[in-house]
Amino acid sequence: MKGMLFLGGILAAALWVGSGLGLAQEKKEQPAGDPNAMPGPAHRQLAARAGEYTTVTKFWKPDDAPQESKGTAKIASAVDGRFIIEENSGMFFGQPIKGVRITGYNNATKEYEGCWTYSMSTSIMTLTGTSYTDGSGKQNLTVITQQIDDDHFRVELLTPEGKKGPRLETTYARKK
Repeated sequence: MKGMLFLGGILAAALWVGSGLGLAQEKKEQPAGDPNAMPGPAHRQLAARAGEYTTVTKFWKPDDAPQESKGTAKIASAVDGRFIIEENSGMFFGQPIKGVRITGYNNATKEYEGCWTYSMSTSIMTLTGTSYTDGSGKQNLTVITQQIDDDHFRVELLTPEGKKGPRLETTYARKK
């Protein structure tokens, strides 16, 4: 998911108390053999998205007015800050839709990866770098995520034609 500006994950800290003195000492999780197993900055950015959101999704084809629908999303940090899991629901083309997305950052390949699925399909879309695979085979797709501020972000899906082809854009606003 090239172009995504994510930072995500968690840092672990422990408080050591000795002889009546409280001394703060930072302690980091140790990966089991592989240094790429440690959450880093990309993981911290992802984990910062944990929360509940309202969403506005727009879909349009070239020369058409966008179709707009509203929904909700709940995002949780998972696997000690290595991934986020999103459960969303709303309407799409007048039909109720539900979806689940798992998104993470692969330290070894330096690419974002995801598994997305929706109630309008029985396939799982897997995304890596700048392509995705679904039931119809490997496709090219650009996913752009823009962090607007701490409580708002936008995810835009573009076909190889870019803004000249069909587009799907979802804007997330954190519930207060």
